[in-house]
Amino acid sequence: GRITDSHQWNTLLSLHNAQFYLLQRTPEVARSRATPLLDLIMAALTPHPPQKQAYGVTLPTSVLFIAGHDTNLANLGGALELNWTLPGQPDNTPPGGELVFERWRRLSDNSQWIQVSLVFQTLQQMRDKTPLSLNTPPGEVKLTLAGCEERNAQGMCSLAGFTQIVNEARIPACSL
Repeated sequence: GRITDSHQWNTLLSLHNAQFYLLQRTPEVARSRATPLLDLIMAALTPHPPQKQAYGVTLPTSVLFIAGHDTNLANLGGALELNWTLPGQPDNTPPGGELVFERWRRLSDNSQWIQVSLVFQTLQQMRDKTPLSLNTPPGEVKLTLAGCEERNAQGMCSLAGFTQIVNEARIPACSL
């Protein structure tokens, strides 16, 4: 309760971030813990005829919302080698943060692309209790999938490239 400036916050949270990285983002730990989520995310992003999937979800669906914890974000980030720094925010896994996976289709050639973003409420929005809306949106950072070899002009990864990254990241023995 005695932190008085941003330097002290940054120092304290750098220790938290390092501890969190070690326990949740280390690749082998992250890959094993993220595999069930990766399976569901991959199933949701892959076009296919309607069918029941794990967790009772019928796919395809326009929107799939998966609630989780900061550990889930860290596990997915570590497994997919997603790295981010949030502008003006010393905690890189903020309360209420969310990873957003979007599938886009280019009409000219019917190619499919995956965009990954981290959406978060900024510190100022939290301090001011700002209601989030279209006029006061949350912060957003577009993420780059490090292993993606085929990107479009917007930096999105091809669905085939994303599928390859997920298949290399997941540990089959950890699937549900």
